[in-house]
Amino acid sequence: MALFESDFIALIFLAVIGVGLYLTNKILSLFLNKAPSVSVATRIKVTFVFRIVSFAILIYLIIEGFPIFEQIPPTYTAILTGSISTALAFASSGIFSNLVSGLALISIRPFEVGDVVKINQDLGVVRSIRLTKVVIETFDNIKVVKSNSEIISSTIINHSANLGRIRKFVNFKDKIHYAENLFPSMLEEEEEDENLLRELFTTFFKKNKNQKVHNYIWTMEIPYLGLFNRLDKIETVCKEYRKKFGFKPRYHIFKVGRDITLKFRIMTLKTRNIFDFQPRFANEMYKIIHEYVEV
Repeated sequence: MALFESDFIALIFLAVIGVGLYLTNKILSLFLNKAPSVSVATRIKVTFVFRIVSFAILIYLIIEGFPIFEQIPPTYTAILTGSISTALAFASSGIFSNLVSGLALISIRPFEVGDVVKINQDLGVVRSIRLTKVVIETFDNIKVVKSNSEIISSTIINHSANLGRIRKFVNFKDKIHYAENLFPSMLEEEEEDENLLRELFTTFFKKNKNQKVHNYIWTMEIPYLGLFNRLDKIETVCKEYRKKFGFKPRYHIFKVGRDITLKFRIMTLKTRNIFDFQPRFANEMYKIIHEYVEV
């Protein structure tokens, strides 16, 4: 016996429940995105499981709720129900874990092709996203292939920020500095950088461009001896590389111990700039930090 008296009533209930599940999914995704303690991997798993459960509920309501399905011979209904159950069981098993993980990545989209991401210890540019694997090209020009099931259970940091659809400068600035905010700074932002960001925001807002900004972050240790002299030279080199990256590279005093740890941040609109200029920039930083200073 069908759950509802008529197909029309079943259709109304199906539409209401479908809309309810859709809105619940949106609220759940919004909550997970805003919760700083929830990792990307957890967000992917929770959202994908909820979508699978929602799909199963809708299938159940379609098969059991519409009286018209009672006209179908029980044998075919049993076959259809069994096929769906078997497919869901296989999808949740280890046999198709890569495929399920791939569908989750494509559905949730924690990163896109061209983004700068760090997955566990591998940092690079996403070159392809497939149903079973993701290819990342590191900045050493090495291509790393990761299975989707491995990515789902890994720590993911996306250093690329999508600037599209942002209409307030404060939100634009927060998005720009997202990756940098993962590592607290002891230095204030310079006024010239603030003006550059305002100019960039105005350009994107007027042209309504769906642009991304990419970050590359790393640390280097600098000795106390000759600190201010070295910092002056670092600042000079940073200004020289402004045109190459589009933004002046920034550095922060990240930690103070036996030596001082500087955290460098390169920001650019083109990932190619990181490949072309970051090694040269880092080499110049290395020379400044390790040059001999007379006592």
